[in-house]
Amino acid sequence: MDGRPAGESDCESDDYFMDNEAPGPPPALRSRPINNLIPKQNVMQREVDLDDLRIAAMKGNITKIKLYVEGGVSVDQALRNGWIALMYAASGGKWKAVQLLLELKSNPNFHKELFTPLMAACASSQESEDNLVRCVKLLLENGANINAAERHKVTSLMFACKEKKLKIVETLLEGGADINCQDNHKWTALMWAADKGSGAIVRKLLECGADRNILSTSGQKAADIAMIAGHKDMAALLEKGLASLDCEPVPPVKEPVEITELDTVLMGLDLNELIPVFHEHHMNYDSFLMLDEKDLDLMNISQVGYRSRILGAVKEIHTKEWERDSLPAIQYSKFLSCPEATSLVGNLALHGRYMLASVAYLRDQIQRKPRILQLGMETASVHSLSAQTQYALKQVSELQQQLKYLKKYLDKVQDKSEFVPADLITEKNLSAASPQSLTRLAVLSVVVVTGSVAFWRGWCNPPSQQSTVLLV
Repeated sequence: MDGRPAGESDCESDDYFMDNEAPGPPPALRSRPINNLIPKQNVMQREVDLDDLRIAAMKGNITKIKLYVEGGVSVDQALRNGWIALMYAASGGKWKAVQLLLELKSNPNFHKELFTPLMAACASSQESEDNLVRCVKLLLENGANINAAERHKVTSLMFACKEKKLKIVETLLEGGADINCQDNHKWTALMWAADKGSGAIVRKLLECGADRNILSTSGQKAADIAMIAGHKDMAALLEKGLASLDCEPVPPVKEPVEITELDTVLMGLDLNELIPVFHEHHMNYDSFLMLDEKDLDLMNISQVGYRSRILGAVKEIHTKEWERDSLPAIQYSKFLSCPEATSLVGNLALHGRYMLASVAYLRDQIQRKPRILQLGMETASVHSLSAQTQYALKQVSELQQQLKYLKKYLDKVQDKSEFVPADLITEKNLSAASPQSLTRLAVLSVVVVTGSVAFWRGWCNPPSQQSTVLLV
């Protein structure tokens, strides 16, 4: 029973005697010694003191850390989120505090769900990399396991590549880190570096013997991952390798220039020279979809050919029929992962943007020139348009309701520690989590996609019987 002093069994509680013996005072031998009772105020004070120790470790306050340890607090006392002072100090790059804690015999291989102090230093987002490097060196000098992996099999080297910490990567490689170790998705450190677009780290890993031909669970090499992430020059380097340096020069790896959706459209229209003009007027893809003659006049685009291509493209984008493969196929026999669910909802959000732009474009067209409603009436009248609009409203409303249910559930579970990677645990991630949570998330995501597919089918081809009734 919670709150009972150590060593006392369930059958020795007060409730047991109240329920099973005659009324009266319990035998003297069963009474609890008064000195075992801990006043509630002292317990609260103890919790506050431990939280102060956590803050002292984060800030590198050596004086306070010494006071707590000398005062009887274990150097490896579990603090908030299950981390110890050494982990907080390492994550903050407080190398002097790390040095002190190690001198006080703190365990460099202590772990919270297999996440160690060395990983805390390598996964840190602190800008001062030099201080983090000193923490890493101190931990390695004191016996930290350089190839330990957390519950997703991510190693310290992978965390360093993920955070683009070149100096830490170099330190780990010098210390003997397994360069080709793979995580749960069979990603290597080279793949993490390729995904993050860190050219210097990619080169360093290749120079130290990283295997660029290892395949992930999805059958991708590091070059494929770099290409998907938009790092084309890096992908070329990874595909070619460094072995050809003696034969022919390999172009330096450059950070890729971001190409926006609008840039892609303009290049497809062979209007590359107009990209700076659109950027100058702070145009994006959404505003492009609302362009008309007056907007082109304001942008000083007077060439008839340019204007015709732009306005024709805007109209074609809005009127082009949606294809089924524009949305992911649903496979009810397979469960989604969290990254897949995130990508799925992101795809829905992107479709929502296009839908919003299309409706705004149509409304603007009708309000400016109501006469367009008279064109083609023999094929589709205003009544037909109204019926389609009503059907679309119904589908959007149902989709909105499903998204609200999903958002409400995610808000409820997002701060629970079991849904947060060990390196991102914060003070909010303290509540317990249900083991069925991920399954429910996958099911809710499938429901959302199913609703969106139904909406798009209705948008393009609503039931003929419904349209007929509305037209009557």
